[in-house]
Amino acid sequence: MKSALPRPSKHHYVPRFYLKRWTGEDGKLCEFSKPNGRVVPRRVYPAETGFTKRLYSMPEGSDDAAADLETMLFSPIDGGAAAARDAMLNTGATDALSDHHRLAWSRFMHSMLLRCPQDLQLVRGKWIDILLSGDEEYERRFARDSPSGSDMTLKEAASTLSRSELEQSALDHLAQIIANPKVVGVMAEMEWHIVATRPQDRLLLTSDCPVIRTNGIFAKHGHLAVPISPRHVFLACSDRRTLDTILGLGTASIVRAVNTLVIEGAHTFAYGTDDLQRRFVENRMSKSPAPRLAEVVLRGG
Repeated sequence: MKSALPRPSKHHYVPRFYLKRWTGEDGKLCEFSKPNGRVVPRRVYPAETGFTKRLYSMPEGSDDAAADLETMLFSPIDGGAAAARDAMLNTGATDALSDHHRLAWSRFMHSMLLRCPQDLQLVRGKWIDILLSGDEEYERRFARDSPSGSDMTLKEAASTLSRSELEQSALDHLAQIIANPKVVGVMAEMEWHIVATRPQDRLLLTSDCPVIRTNGIFAKHGHLAVPISPRHVFLACSDRRTLDTILGLGTASIVRAVNTLVIEGAHTFAYGTDDLQRRFVENRMSKSPAPRLAEVVLRGG
């Protein structure tokens, strides 16, 4: 029996809980966008930004399936991440975090690399093509995981599906990528640290692509950075030496580097508590977006 409750149509790819830390006394934050090539600031509530209507809906897929992705995957991820983020900010440290909190925050970081409209566009455009093209790597995986005695190829199996079923499989595959336990586990085991900035430092900015990744988490010196409030940066490094090197830069340099990378990497929106850094945003917004992780994952299998 289907629920009579309305299904959400506003799919927030920048979670409201995350943006609330940048709000002022009016409950709003400053959103920067670039609709006609010029940066435009406006004050908005977190619920009024960072979303697309029916973002997770496929052209011929089920709206119920899209709503389920929002309510059954992203909502629990965001709820767990909000508790973990608050625990880090309340103590100013990561040492006392439970394993549950570390995994919850890791799932959130991974999801933020994969849930933007650009990621959905990539999955829509490439996943069904992979299924129907006879891609060698995916065919090998399908053959490996098929029941003994089955000689059907992935391409043959996919050709029996309707368009809506193929589109549903794209959503399912996105959910599997986001929940990848190997990646989430590696993130949870990295060296974590919270950088608290000084009163004289500039406030931290953020964007619709707030997770900064460098060198890859599996690589030597790999690290992640996420602004989690106007005065705090979360760091995760593959080793202690890399973390100490970053901390040795000092808070002013860390703030400038984080602000530069999140603003240059913004796709549609950047955010601050106010518009005092408008010139900084104008000079850098969307100048150097990182390759989307969805494209890397789909290309590499």
